[in-house]
Amino acid sequence: MLKELNEFKLGKFSEYLKENSNDIESITNIIKSTLTRPDILQIRNRKIRKERDKFIENLILLTSELDSKVKEVITSKVKVIKTSEELFDNISKIIDECDISERSISAQVWSHLKRVEEGFDLINKNIDAFLCKKPKTKMLSPYTIIENGNGDSFSADAESENLIKYLSITLLLLGYKFKIFDNGKIILPLQEGVTEESIFQAGSIELFARSWKQLEDVCQRSILFGGDVLWLQGDDVQADARKRGFKQTYHYEREESEYELFDSISMERLKKKSLQYYLDILSNKEIRSKVTSSHDVVGKLSDRIFLNENEVLACITLGDVFCVDIFLDKKTYNELTLSEWIRSYFIFQWLSVQVSRKSINNILSREEIINYFDAKGISRNKSEVFIDLVTFSQSSQDLYDCPLIKLENNDYYFAYYSCLNFSVPNVILSRFSSLEIELSDKGVNFESDVVDFLKDGIGNCNSFKFKRELDEYEYDAVFTLDNKLFILECKNRSLSWYNPVKAFRNKVYLFETIEQVLRLKNALATYPEVLQDKLGIDISEYEIIPVIFNCMPFSWKGKINGVYVTDYSSFSRLLKSSEINLVMTNGHEQKKKSTSKYKQWKGSTVCAEDIINHLNNPIQLTPYISSRKASGYWGVANNETAFTLINYEVDVTEYQRQEKKMFGSTPKIKSKPKAKSNRKSMIKISKKKNRNK
Repeated sequence: MLKELNEFKLGKFSEYLKENSNDIESITNIIKSTLTRPDILQIRNRKIRKERDKFIENLILLTSELDSKVKEVITSKVKVIKTSEELFDNISKIIDECDISERSISAQVWSHLKRVEEGFDLINKNIDAFLCKKPKTKMLSPYTIIENGNGDSFSADAESENLIKYLSITLLLLGYKFKIFDNGKIILPLQEGVTEESIFQAGSIELFARSWKQLEDVCQRSILFGGDVLWLQGDDVQADARKRGFKQTYHYEREESEYELFDSISMERLKKKSLQYYLDILSNKEIRSKVTSSHDVVGKLSDRIFLNENEVLACITLGDVFCVDIFLDKKTYNELTLSEWIRSYFIFQWLSVQVSRKSINNILSREEIINYFDAKGISRNKSEVFIDLVTFSQSSQDLYDCPLIKLENNDYYFAYYSCLNFSVPNVILSRFSSLEIELSDKGVNFESDVVDFLKDGIGNCNSFKFKRELDEYEYDAVFTLDNKLFILECKNRSLSWYNPVKAFRNKVYLFETIEQVLRLKNALATYPEVLQDKLGIDISEYEIIPVIFNCMPFSWKGKINGVYVTDYSSFSRLLKSSEINLVMTNGHEQKKKSTSKYKQWKGSTVCAEDIINHLNNPIQLTPYISSRKASGYWGVANNETAFTLINYEVDVTEYQRQEKKMFGSTPKIKSKPKAKSNRKSMIKISKKKNRNK
């Protein structure tokens, strides 16, 4: 029935209502399901939009005599959907009316490209100036706030991402408008007609492109995770908005859902973990010795020769994600091994540095790109494959994933600025997602690793399966501690990386997994002989604790529908030791400083109660939960229409304060004091040396 509803058909649902008209809760949930999905929003396809509108009209008529709650659900969802589409239509229309839109397609495209290049030049100048100053804090943080020449503070990462988003969406909008796609790939005309004036005019498109991306995010989150939109006009419009000429405003009102909170924290934790790995690499002389000193000709990554320290980090990170040895793994993903994917993106990063230094041009022929790849360990055939996979197209997430843009003369524009400081592991996982690459193997590998890890850390762990009639039950990892029996359902699913649609799909998957692990729990209670046979224990003597055990750092505080959710990073830290250590790093070594601020164990070894306490309140989540803030932003739909939205993000200052609370004050890094010179003693030593000659 739900499948039919999702195809805008009401036949089966109409029959369902005849027999279940009093079950308002079930009816409401069914309607919520069909209206709470990514493709209910139609930004460009007017034909499907029209079909959906007709479906909604009929749905309202069909449910008109039911409880008012049903109508409220429909009208609330429809209001967000219709308002958002209207705002998208307004943005599309105003873009066509901008001065830059009167110029040729070439002038438009290249003015945007040049504007972004200038934007990154300015960001890099501000970063260079910032790096010349002594940092105020020694505490490792993934958040860096810098000041520009005017004394204004901003996040270089956020500003860079905004420029990439603006250019990515603008290229796609121009591609659709001028129909310059070939087999899905955008083909740009050669540069002509670019002036300082046209680059300045491109700024109006930048404003609307950023508004478009903001609108995409907030309307999808409102549809998928809950939210409403308020419309104001005339005198009800805020005074500051009226002064700017806006006659009507729309206000997206929503609270961050619990799932979105933990989803966001998971990505912040992964960024932090990457920074920790990076410092480990920098302080390890043996690893750093494997970084090549010459980039003229470099061996393969599989031979453990690295272009830079970040490439080492990428191998560690993706090795953890896929549970493989990157250097030995031969499995291919769209004809490339993981080591070839990693090396290829790092060649792009090396090329981006050369372009930024003006050593090479960012307009490259296919043959030039292949030659650069060949000199750094990637064969011609593999280079050809990679070039085609990362050429910007309709399905590209953005210019981070696909920094090559094909030109009509078959050369490529290289968006070098997107590769200067990007995270290669994140980009690879994002590209795999866009390409819908099958990644089931990484789940199987993770299950095996978890069993070995728990045998070492706990002392016992088993995996097994059994059948009863037609039903099969498979247990990834089961271990006992004290009077508790822990069932771990292992999952190795990629993070959403702030994409609301991916986040929603991950949420659906999480709740499916919860049902799966509860089924496994109930089976052990129903068939007690299984544990007697497999583990030699009496189930009546144990409390069963169901747990979803993630490879990626996604954890939940406490239970969700009776199931705990934890991850390898936090759980392995629990088993490692009771104390959380502060690690001091310099360019040569690392030193651990124990802290008594927080103990993970109540005794000298970990016990079941310690694990339960950790699952109920993972210490790794604390600084993020305590530093969450809501920030309001304005978007512009046209000269008379604006909208507001709220983003939930990390309060950098509060995060750093919360983290310091966990460890006490951060030790100051002291320079080694110089020994005071004692002239008399020096003279005595000198005389003794002379007598010994």
